Amino acid sequence: MLTLSTIALESRTDLPKVHYATALDWFIICSFAYCIATLLEFAGVHYFTKVREKRERRDSPTERIEDRWA
Repeated sequence: MLTLSTIALESRTDLPKVHYATALDWFIICSFAYCIATLLEFAGVHYFTKVREKRERRDSPTERIEDRWA
């Protein structure tokens, strides 16, 4: 994310000022969106993997028997 910010800011200084979005602007926006989507996907998969593991441990009958003797 920091690299994308640097690229966006540094590349704009060498280009002429225009009032519309250029192809470079759209590329940077899409890159930001892709990075954010990747982070959200990782967080979602990690969360739901942990929830499923907890549910399987809770519902497992062998786990309950082992907990009683421990």
